[in-house]
Amino acid sequence: MLKLLSYRVYLAIFIFFIFGPILFILGHSFMSGELSDQETWTFILDSMLWDLTKNTLSLAFLTVLFSSLIGFGQAYLISFSSLSKKWVLHLLFVMPLIFPLYIIGFVYVGSLEYSGVIPSLIRENFGFNILNFINIKSVWGVAFVFSLALSPYIYLYLKSCFGGIDKKLFLSARSLGKTPRQITRTIVLPQALPWLFSGAILVCLEVICDFGGVSVFNYETFSTAIYHAWISLFSINTAVRLSLFPTLFALILYMISQYKFRVREGKSKVQESIVLLNLKGISKKFVFLLIFFYTLVAVIFPVSQLLIWSMHAIGIELDSDYLLLIVQTLFIGSAVAFLINSIGLVFLYLQRYRFSSREKSILPITKLGYAIPGSIVAISIMAFFSIFEVSYSGYFAFFALLLAYLIKFYSVSSELMMRGMSSISKKMDWSSLSLGKSSSFTFFKIQLPILRPVLFSSFVLVLIEVFKEMPITLILRPFGVNTLATRVYELTSEGEWERASISALFLILLGAVSLYISEKVINKK
Repeated sequence: MLKLLSYRVYLAIFIFFIFGPILFILGHSFMSGELSDQETWTFILDSMLWDLTKNTLSLAFLTVLFSSLIGFGQAYLISFSSLSKKWVLHLLFVMPLIFPLYIIGFVYVGSLEYSGVIPSLIRENFGFNILNFINIKSVWGVAFVFSLALSPYIYLYLKSCFGGIDKKLFLSARSLGKTPRQITRTIVLPQALPWLFSGAILVCLEVICDFGGVSVFNYETFSTAIYHAWISLFSINTAVRLSLFPTLFALILYMISQYKFRVREGKSKVQESIVLLNLKGISKKFVFLLIFFYTLVAVIFPVSQLLIWSMHAIGIELDSDYLLLIVQTLFIGSAVAFLINSIGLVFLYLQRYRFSSREKSILPITKLGYAIPGSIVAISIMAFFSIFEVSYSGYFAFFALLLAYLIKFYSVSSELMMRGMSSISKKMDWSSLSLGKSSSFTFFKIQLPILRPVLFSSFVLVLIEVFKEMPITLILRPFGVNTLATRVYELTSEGEWERASISALFLILLGAVSLYISEKVINKK
């Protein structure tokens, strides 16, 4: 009974650290606050709240719409077309995942300003200003750029769905004389809609939680308003009150996204490939033209522009201070990844051998932090320290930074570890215990060696997520500490696109490593 109580205490302490600062400060901000805070909050309610809500929801809706159109078309081509070399197409369709939103955002903003390469080229050769027809900083422009980077989420969801549909359904429909269009309408679409909805929620969460991308476009959303309320207005209570709206919306979306959808799968596999879109002649060339255009605007152009900019700035940006920047980034990322993986291992063991069904039902709550925007996590922790009058400096600052990353990225490690552990049969536990071995021996000597690739993948993916995270680091970093992401923010805020490209290329390289792990290790069968 004592051991069971201690395990419950561990879980309670962990949940407190995950949600304590956020829940406490949300309640405190509405029960207290100086007169200046009340005046600021009244001003925001009267003049800004509607615009913030409209901007955030409009951007989320348009990004989901564009991403769904792109992702559905890509998944349909991969699953049901007559195209060959589909592994090449799959690689092209997932490559935009290597771009954080703030990097692909500043590439397009810097390229489409008046002195940018595209307006200058068109102005010199054709004699007219393309900026009279294109406004990249409008909600349509921001949504288009965001959809380039986020459409792979929809594609991967739908590709998984289409690959799991029982092939005998298609054969039966063909035997009844159904055309490919009818099969698509009656079989493919009904199966795809739940998965499309789930992928759309994920894209919507990415948009709501984003700070770096919208700040590059100077597009005002709740994330930017929360940051400016703290930085410009020096009002923590106002920032926290603003955070209530996107936090509740994001948490509701995240809980909905956890619903597991299934497709109708057959027990026997049909080897015949299903072709619903037979491409020949002009139609095939048109499809390849669309694929080339997508690859051009989503991958080739951003990487090429960054390389061109970096060649002009490499002599200015790369110095001894830049080496210190990389070291600080690696140190913070490694410390966070080690902490999160260590805690994940503890709860992996407890869930496998100690927790009852009641404790296991509570564990998914610990993953909700991923749905909370980073700026909200950071502001909540900062306000939590200020309430208790703790000096925010030195070790306290570093502890706050670690805590914020733990809240935000614990679910990344936990999901991977649980996926790896679920592949290990319970029979291995029973065999080890029947031979007189303890559960600790079974976990550390037998199961951990099997989980080593998963643990490595978890460490690297958390490391890269920390590298790319911007608002948490901007708000909570100790004095004098910078990372690659904050360097990009500082330079792009001043319009220094060329100097920012160096750090951006490093982050893209890290994104490529993450993508390689996802494709080769996590999804390895």
